[in-house]
Formats: sequence, structure tokens, C-alpha cells
Amino acid sequence: IITGIGTTLSGQLLIIDTLSQSHFKIAVSASPENFKITKLKAVYAVPACANDVISIDAATLNEWQQAGKKISLIDVRTPAEFSNTQLLFSKNIPLGDLQIRHSEIDLSLPVVTICQTGSRSKLAALYLIKETNAKQVFNLHGGLASII
Repeated sequence: IITGIGTTLSGQLLIIDTLSQSHFKIAVSASPENFKITKLKAVYAVPACANDVISIDAATLNEWQQAGKKISLIDVRTPAEFSNTQLLFSKNIPLGDLQIRHSEIDLSLPVVTICQTGSRSKLAALYLIKETNAKQVFNLHGGLASII
């Protein structure tokens, strides 16, 4: 579709294995409407923008903790990662569980999401902003890697 050559993958799932430099297709139920698509839409529905998330650095988080500022510190790493290294007073709610466990977070306090590098926590912060209407949600930029 993009280059004007080839056929659509409607009814097919393309699997690309970059490690072995191979690919294959799996047939799935085709949707007749998809065969009518001749060009991509200019914009598809995007639930939110990563720019909606305010990131703080490790120094800011440390200042808040030293000043005794009450925050909900949510670690979205896996339980195995969390058991290995964790910040004091952080609560482990893995990113995959956030949708069903977000009610465990005190949203009346500023929420700081953390992970190993800041990527998963940014997604978590974005989810909390958009889906729970939390007002003060921050991502720890660089994650725990920026602290340890």
C-alpha cells in the first residue's frame, strides 16, 4: 500500500524475526472492508500523547522525599524486578496490572511512576492521566537507572 506495489495483508499476520532474518505469514479471518482500503488515513485515533506526561528527575524526587512531601510512589516493574531493587515507600503495581489495580493508588496525592529506565513508567503515567483523570502524575525520567 505504501509504495504502491504488492498486496494488502488483510487476512494475514506477518511475523518478522530480525534475529534470524526471516519472516512468515499466518492466515487469519479476512475483513472484506479492509480490501477496499487504498491509502492510509492521515490520522488514526491516538488515545493520548506522551507530551501529556510531566517527567521529573531523580534530584527532584529526592528533594520531595527529603522535604517530607507526601506522594504515591508507584513502581510498575515486574514483581521479580521489584524484589531485587526498590525505592523506600514505593508500591509495586506492574504495568500489566495497572488497569485492574489503579484503585489501590491514592490519587489525592501527587503520583510518581517509576520503572527501570522510565519507559514503562511513562506509559503508566499516561494511563493514569487519561483513564483516571488524576491531576498530579509524574514520571521519573530515566527510571531507577538514573538513581542507582
